[in-house]
Amino acid sequence: MVAIAQNEGNMAAIRKNGWMFDPSEFTPDHRYPVLQSGEYGPTNEVLALADSPSKLFLFLMLKTF
Repeated sequence: MVAIAQNEGNMAAIRKNGWMFDPSEFTPDHRYPVLQSGEYGPTNEVLALADSPSKLFLFLMLKTF
């Protein structure tokens, strides 16, 4: 991977055509079938705090130790 990333021609091709991967090498992981089901994205609570980096940081910190 490092050799690919260090070659500017390879990186230009990836920027132009996108990242291609071998689906036989990266098969879906069926150990967690419901991991990507349902809603996703930021919650309304997080969006309300997004204007303040410090509030968002404190929200994401552990509540208890």
